[in-house]
Amino acid sequence: MAQLLDERTRLVVGLTAGYLGKCQPCFKYFFDQARRAGLSTDFVREVIQMAEGIRGKGDGFMAIYVEHILGRTGTSASVSEPGEAPASAGGCCGPGNGGGGCC
Repeated sequence: MAQLLDERTRLVVGLTAGYLGKCQPCFKYFFDQARRAGLSTDFVREVIQMAEGIRGKGDGFMAIYVEHILGRTGTSASVSEPGEAPASAGGCCGPGNGGGGCC
């Protein structure tokens, strides 16, 4: 399969996946590769801070979602799609998130 991602993108994805997956050997591998490729520690730190911000928002939305589901009575109520926060929770990323997004 042809690789569509350039090397820098592959490194950012690897760093992010290693960090969010809590895989220390994966993170170390991609960190070492990123340093060899000329990415600064400040660049890596910014990538991780962005990932942490998104994860933090996701954790908050998941807590709201769980409370939303646990608060339901009966079985006839519709269930939100996986990953969909209740309407009152607002969005996480992108425009129109009311300025409370993570990105």
